[in-house]
Amino acid sequence: MDQISEHVFIEDEFPGVVLGAFNFSHGLVMVDAPFRRQDIAPWRGRLANLGGGVDKLVIVLDNQIDRCYGARAMGANILCHQKALALFQSGSSASHIQEEKTGAELDIMTFPLETHPITPDFAYSDQAAIYWDGDPLLITHHPGAHLAGSWALYEPEKIIFVGDSVVADQPPFLAWSDLKLWLDDLYHLASDSFADYKIVSGRNGLVGRQAIYDMIDFIRQVGNEIAGLQDSHVKDEAFQNTVARLLSHFEFDQKWHERYTQRLLWGLSKYLQRQSAGE
Repeated sequence: MDQISEHVFIEDEFPGVVLGAFNFSHGLVMVDAPFRRQDIAPWRGRLANLGGGVDKLVIVLDNQIDRCYGARAMGANILCHQKALALFQSGSSASHIQEEKTGAELDIMTFPLETHPITPDFAYSDQAAIYWDGDPLLITHHPGAHLAGSWALYEPEKIIFVGDSVVADQPPFLAWSDLKLWLDDLYHLASDSFADYKIVSGRNGLVGRQAIYDMIDFIRQVGNEIAGLQDSHVKDEAFQNTVARLLSHFEFDQKWHERYTQRLLWGLSKYLQRQSAGE
């Protein structure tokens, strides 16, 4: 676990997403959760060693399965955006989500999954402010990378967790995205407003401004490629070629090639289905 400011910690040891924690005098605010049962106790133990207040809250930055599956096991109330709550309440179980093979970390794990839906305790619409110290931790809705996406911003220490809005060295999950709003989020993040902030990616930990610019280039490329895929008669070969071109945007160990290809295949297919349905 790395301490990146006085009250803020991140952990990238567990499979899935980079975890976060705000250690306030009133209690502990966690950002996302490990999804494997064997990782829950070690993470909770490290957090307990921080001391601080007794109350606990988990913020899930969207409903992508890697970051939310283990949230209930953290022994805390769960906060998410209201659109994530609606998706959780739709009845989709973790087992069903895994069957879709989304290219998530959880896809390749072989362990029994619970079948009940994840049930957050609180939801917000536009912004939530958590006053567990002198200044608020702000949770704001940013629906670009995911329609239920949230950012967690702590202005006193210039820290912002942006979930999958910025991803480096691997493709993002496109299924629930809005490309125009995503670009708006990225331009905002690249502006002078965040020039002196530490930016925490949900997949990479601390990232610099170059990662934001690279993400902007990729989302523009996705927009250009999708224009050629919206024809209902597009051939599977053309779809596969599009995925290959998009994947070439990233540099990564080739052992992840199959997973990242599946992530883009599933994400683009789901995105186009939503577009066809007018979502």
